[in-house]
Amino acid sequence: MTESARLSPEEAAAVLERSRPIPTLRGTSPVEAVDLEGEGLDGFHVNRPLGTAALLLLFLSADCVGCDELFDAAATPPLLGIDDGDVLIVVREGDGIVERSLGAEVLISPSAFSDYRVQGTPFFSLVVPGRTTVATEGVAWGASGVKDAVERALHGDFRVDVPRLEG
Repeated sequence: MTESARLSPEEAAAVLERSRPIPTLRGTSPVEAVDLEGEGLDGFHVNRPLGTAALLLLFLSADCVGCDELFDAAATPPLLGIDDGDVLIVVREGDGIVERSLGAEVLISPSAFSDYRVQGTPFFSLVVPGRTTVATEGVAWGASGVKDAVERALHGDFRVDVPRLEG
């Protein structure tokens, strides 16, 4: 400190270097929305860029008992609050998925789990055009819970029920 009780330029620079910005969008997802890559159930490589419509990602697995209702609902997207064609089931591996997907679009993509910072299933992320981060996300406790969160986000309420601690 200087005699006038002010930080020297070097001290100020050191403080600024250690500081973290205060989140201005508290309660919203910090996860960046990125294009998806993986393979389809047919084994072919798929590159799924984010488009001009909202996209609901359902992170599910074949051995997840809590995923049953979501697999069923994915075949009828309005049950999840979204238009037809805007739901994508994302899995880490394809074993046992064909029977459960009921014709819904499936992407086998372990990298999507890490890109969207998903720790386990069932989980959902909603990506909307014009946002660089996920619009809403959370544990998918069932089709009605996902539908409520999706509808809120599609009407501009981008908060998440359980904010991520790592911001």
